Amino acid sequence: MKLTKTAEMEALLFASGDPLTLERAAGALFITQDEAARLLEELQQQYRQADRGIQLRKVAGGWQLVTKKEAAGLVRRLQEKQE
Repeated sequence: MKLTKTAEMEALLFASGDPLTLERAAGALFITQDEAARLLEELQQQYRQADRGIQLRKVAGGWQLVTKKEAAGLVRRLQEKQE
């Protein structure tokens, strides 16, 4: 089954350790930077409308999946248990 461009973008965001720039995303997906920007904005809206613990944010010149601030305590507990 072939993934949609939106799903491919989501996979890139998940796998990218650093914020994903439009240039890197467009190059990996063989699309224009304008198309990459549109996909990222669509994904951002989808995350805003869904009951999710993560969100898509524009940071440091790129885009990154980050934990919502409401989940900070939960993530902190997980980190403490791992130490």
